[in-house]
Amino acid sequence: MKSSHSGTELGSPPTPHTQHLLTLLARWPRQSLSRWLLGGDGEVAKLQRGALPTQLTPRLRPKKGFLAPADAAGVAVVGITDGHYPALIRQIPDPPLVLFYKGSLEALKRPCVAVVGARRCSSNGRILAQQLSADLAARGVCVVSGLALGIDTAAHAGVFGQRASTAAFLGCGLDQTYPRSNAKLAQQIVNQRGVLVSEYPLGTPPLAHHFPERNRLISGAAAAVVLIEAGEKSGSLITARMALEQGREVFAVPGPALSELNRGCHRLIQQGAGLVVCAQDVLDNMPMLATLAPLDVEGTEAVASAVQLSRMARSILEQLDGYGQCLDDIAAVLKQNPQEVSLAMVELELAGFVRLGGDGYIRAS
Repeated sequence: MKSSHSGTELGSPPTPHTQHLLTLLARWPRQSLSRWLLGGDGEVAKLQRGALPTQLTPRLRPKKGFLAPADAAGVAVVGITDGHYPALIRQIPDPPLVLFYKGSLEALKRPCVAVVGARRCSSNGRILAQQLSADLAARGVCVVSGLALGIDTAAHAGVFGQRASTAAFLGCGLDQTYPRSNAKLAQQIVNQRGVLVSEYPLGTPPLAHHFPERNRLISGAAAAVVLIEAGEKSGSLITARMALEQGREVFAVPGPALSELNRGCHRLIQQGAGLVVCAQDVLDNMPMLATLAPLDVEGTEAVASAVQLSRMARSILEQLDGYGQCLDDIAAVLKQNPQEVSLAMVELELAGFVRLGGDGYIRAS
């Protein structure tokens, strides 16, 4: 597939080819438009001459969101013929013709691993996703996920302590966040040189059928997909299936045999998915990732100053060390309400600064 000139910086207008794609998408459904555009004499030639698919049935109502000026919301758009369109996504069977993004699309130029799983995950699953993602990020891997609650949230948050970038694919327009409770997390992703990506224009709500479509982009952007806690009917299994169809590696983390949360992962392992329990297992099975140079990670204090932590969370971080401390002891030393300390501890765990060990809370290394 040919590419037009190198790309568009955030805030710059779309390239002429991409602007024509937006005009087409406003009038014709994406899938039929893709078949027309990517067949025959090639997409670049059709876009250069401003061709229209007049033989296709147009939308009953134009989707005006494709024509709205996205840069007003701090959003940029990249078309499939642009040089900075993500290379791996361009290779999947049904690539979006345009992608809207907020943040740095450069994050997706690094080797990527998707970490996904249950929304209603266990505390062990959340901690594992956080640690695995942090360890992958420390080795220079961009962690990809879907900004959902549970494992997705933990995966994104795990990279923050490593001063690394993460990419989140959304099932709605980038002028809104789903779930709303992850609005702060979404902003942190952008602030830390990561990127939010969607194929849906501004104003698009998070409709149910968008998420299976979104899942093909999570797997398509990555060299491998890691599942942590997925039930037999988990949406994460759709991501795994699409990863296999796209020729990506699929790994799954095992768990207690009687837990419903692990049945999907166990089924995948039975079907041939790689069994992993840590980031090193993933790296050992992916030679292209194992050769990456580790990131030059700053000290925890420098990282903490770059991330917007509450005053309580900063006080707790100063109190913690490499030895386990229970919540009540921390609250007593700080002379604070244990419930408020507990809330701040969740903030620190999600940001990757502390972890819960057998003897209590300790600073993450």
